[in-house]
Amino acid sequence: MNSIIMLRRSKIGIALCVGLLLFAWVLAAGPSASGAEGFSAEREEFERSDDPVNEARELRITKTDWNADHATLRVDGERASSGAQVKVTNADTGAELGTVTAKADGKWRLELLNTYSVPCHVRAESGGQTAEKAVKNAPAICDDDDDDDDDDGGGVPGTENIIALHDRSSGQYNKHCSDCHADIHTGQSLDPLIPDAHVAMLPFAAGKTDSDDKCAWCHRSVDLVQAAGSPLPLESSLRKRVDARTCTLCHGPAGPGKQFFQVDLSALQLDGTELYDLFCSGCHRVLADSQVTGESVAEIQEKIDKDEGGMGPLGVLSVDQIQAIAFALAE
Repeated sequence: MNSIIMLRRSKIGIALCVGLLLFAWVLAAGPSASGAEGFSAEREEFERSDDPVNEARELRITKTDWNADHATLRVDGERASSGAQVKVTNADTGAELGTVTAKADGKWRLELLNTYSVPCHVRAESGGQTAEKAVKNAPAICDDDDDDDDDDGGGVPGTENIIALHDRSSGQYNKHCSDCHADIHTGQSLDPLIPDAHVAMLPFAAGKTDSDDKCAWCHRSVDLVQAAGSPLPLESSLRKRVDARTCTLCHGPAGPGKQFFQVDLSALQLDGTELYDLFCSGCHRVLADSQVTGESVAEIQEKIDKDEGGMGPLGVLSVDQIQAIAFALAE
């Protein structure tokens, strides 16, 4: 009986020893270097696979649309980082249209109501990535040369965006006013004894003769929308904006023309920036982008005296006012 017990114990001991030896051998051997490299390569290949979960998130514009009836521009996109800022610009001019925040799923939308300028193409930027797309239903003036098969862009044949045509900051701006408004040169008022305003004023407006700069000198902007903030443009809402301060230059108490105003320009105490905007920007662009930066008082006065570029009408500006404009140009 004792011998049987001892035999069984010896077998168990042998089995335990063999098991321990096998376990120690496995620990000592471990995975081979080539095996580890193979596993790593397989993982990298998986991470680079076309599986949608691992696909790189590239910023994308999914939809663009211009609704002329409601003067609304809409730009939809996806694949932005959650909570990231997405800046949308006019791809042709670089003008910023707006900035939106991406949702948790990376989707985003920019919707502009009552917009005055319609881009032909838009660009989205976020996290160092960019995407571009033509604007669907853009005006016919947008000559879309994209070869997209989905035909998302391009203009609507036979249509014009009259808001953008009148917007001096738009790439679609048409500076040749007489192309559509030639009749103003021969217009007549309802009372034959009172001359038409355009016929009477054009000879005295600053700007080159027979140039549309004369139009822009008075009409810096044209409001084709019902009112500021209204999304609905109406046919009855056309307002041709004229800054009455310009009129005081000649029609104030000290001006050379018939007096229509109780105060003249000097009484308004305008600084150089405001004076430049009133009397120079119509021909020379806004001050920040002026073509005549650095002009001295003497140079400005000489050009007025010589009527260079139609500047003769500005001879009614005082020396102090010209000095203020020169200071603004020098800054």
